[in-house]
Amino acid sequence: MRDDGPDRSLPVLITLVVFALILMTIDIRTQGVGVGETLRSGAQTLIVPAQKVADRIVDPVVELVRNIAEVGEVRERNRILEQELEASETRLAEVEAELARLDALEDLFRLTTDELEHPVAVANVVGRPDANDPSFLIDRGTSSGVVAGQPVVDQNGNVVGRVTVAAPLSALVVPITGDRAGLTVVVDGQVGTAVPRAASDLLELTIFSTSEGVEEGARVITSSQSTQYPAGLAVGVVEEGAEPLSSTVEATIRPYADPDLLSVVAVLAWPRDPITDVEVPQATTTTTGDTSASTTTTTTP
Repeated sequence: MRDDGPDRSLPVLITLVVFALILMTIDIRTQGVGVGETLRSGAQTLIVPAQKVADRIVDPVVELVRNIAEVGEVRERNRILEQELEASETRLAEVEAELARLDALEDLFRLTTDELEHPVAVANVVGRPDANDPSFLIDRGTSSGVVAGQPVVDQNGNVVGRVTVAAPLSALVVPITGDRAGLTVVVDGQVGTAVPRAASDLLELTIFSTSEGVEEGARVITSSQSTQYPAGLAVGVVEEGAEPLSSTVEATIRPYADPDLLSVVAVLAWPRDPITDVEVPQATTTTTGDTSASTTTTTTP
């Protein structure tokens, strides 16, 4: 049966709490430590675990922010280094191009003094009028003795092409791979014609009235029958040999000179002087016995 008497649990609880406080006070006084310090110590005891948890959370975030900032700095340094590298590569390419040009000039001057029989004008390749046109410009013109029709060779004496237009300070050169007029050549003692192959850097060789073929690798030079080039200049090499068909040989020539790689060329003064080289008749006066009359005759040396 339920006891309806008063509930004494609350007074007991209050009594226990008061008793605990009294014991804490006695303990504090016994140890000689102030209440503030005790509370501070207790607070630190409670805060330390929370601080450790906070450190575990906050420290990675701080490190992440720091890493992001460092990544930005690294990227900026990389960008600067890339720019410096590009500038260095550009300067290196310019130096290499200049060294190649100097080597070509040395070869040209050695060539002009040792091998070529014709006076030359050394010129720099300065540009191209059209990316789709193999023709190129040189920095020598009529003021340097360069005129239309003169042959052009590279530093090794290989045929490059000929001058088609000459201005006072510049000239336009059409390479043999773009000159539809072609040229007369000699291959293994046989005379033929070489014309450009369309959309190619090769030449098509045709030899008429022959019973002999041409071999792959045969050397091709200009013929003495040529009206555009002096005899004996190197043109190229037979890339694909061929046998005669109906007394005609058709083969392929790869020129020695590559116009796209040229930085300097030599323009040959050939013919030396097509006007003054012609022998002009000389007039002589012959006096007969009659002093009142004389006869003028023209003689050719």
